[in-house]
Amino acid sequence: MQYDVIIIGAGASGLMCYHQLENQGIKVLLIDKNKAVGRKLLLTGNGRCNVTNTLSPRDFIQRLSGKQPKFFYKASHAFSTRDIVDFFTNHGLNLKVEEGFKYFPVTNKASDILKVLITNKDKDTIRTEEEVLDLKKANNSFLLTTNKNQYQSKRVVIATGSKSFPKTGSTGDGVRFAQKFGLNIHPFYPAETKVFSKEVSMLPLQGTSLANVSVSIEQTKHQANGDLLFTHDGLSGPVIYHLSEYIYHKIREQEKAFVRVDFLGQTYEEYMNELKEHSQKILETFIAKKTSKRFASTLFSKYELPKKPIKDLSDQSKKWVYDLFTNYRIQIDRVEDKTLAYVNGGGVLTSQLNPSTMECKNHKGLYFIGETIDLHGPIGGFNISIAFATAYLAAKHIREENNA
Repeated sequence: MQYDVIIIGAGASGLMCYHQLENQGIKVLLIDKNKAVGRKLLLTGNGRCNVTNTLSPRDFIQRLSGKQPKFFYKASHAFSTRDIVDFFTNHGLNLKVEEGFKYFPVTNKASDILKVLITNKDKDTIRTEEEVLDLKKANNSFLLTTNKNQYQSKRVVIATGSKSFPKTGSTGDGVRFAQKFGLNIHPFYPAETKVFSKEVSMLPLQGTSLANVSVSIEQTKHQANGDLLFTHDGLSGPVIYHLSEYIYHKIREQEKAFVRVDFLGQTYEEYMNELKEHSQKILETFIAKKTSKRFASTLFSKYELPKKPIKDLSDQSKKWVYDLFTNYRIQIDRVEDKTLAYVNGGGVLTSQLNPSTMECKNHKGLYFIGETIDLHGPIGGFNISIAFATAYLAAKHIREENNA
């Protein structure tokens, strides 16, 4: 069976690419190994799908990870975060802003994002439960062998994702195909995930959540603010998701990493002035108001801190408590495995792709999009935006070539 383009992988990037190519006079086929399309998309944002954010292209690029965030420059302008919002609005799904930054569907359902991407689809052009086993170049076209059929296509778009949540179909197939064509890759590694700490596991803090704390990684410049969650075996929450990939690299270098946590978020002068205003209070009660009763009680007990009214404490004791709660040191032993991380770093090196088209520089007709590429960002709608924008560029180039 001969096609103009075959898309491998029906995640966020593959579905957007398909959406941009269907009904365009192009013979397109979308192949996915799962029983249903968009399985990982449905998991994002706890099933609500933080689909994009409010950042301009310039600000968006500045927050990306990896060595070549500027690779995303043309994609970010061709299909910006504003364009993503307009795309869904124009297809009947309004988005809302939360936390002044993140866009979610007003329905709070990731399934509604998926419905937009597969509206009016031709069932004959989407094949599920079909796995691509082999991909090779045959004369001027590509030959795909699956567990069910064999296909030929002028172009192939690889949108198979990383190795994040392999049960959704992300098993690293794109990297395997890339290596068959001699492309260089960066091995996948965990990003946006929890971390493990024996030290934390010994504290009775499981389930304790603290809002808007500041966390920094020792001996690095990496720091982030956000909510922190204590788990039974370590740390989680948005602020840890932001830093987890850097913690991972630090552990690889030194076998362990240390983070410093500021739970109070105020200067020493501000702290002391506030203590004067509440001099009749027990210091533990004062700290509990700023953190949580359970957290303050745990640390006061662990370090045998004085449980006296503030007015009865020396300045040295007050400073000791301040230093503990604004510069609390925690050893991190390891980071969650890449297969259980929400996002993976790594993938096909961007230097081998045309940033205007996502086409391989040395293999005409072969495209890589989405998380298969070594390009990712922090939490906050970055990675789905990258998936959509790279898919848009690839589809745009294919349409232009087809109409030439």
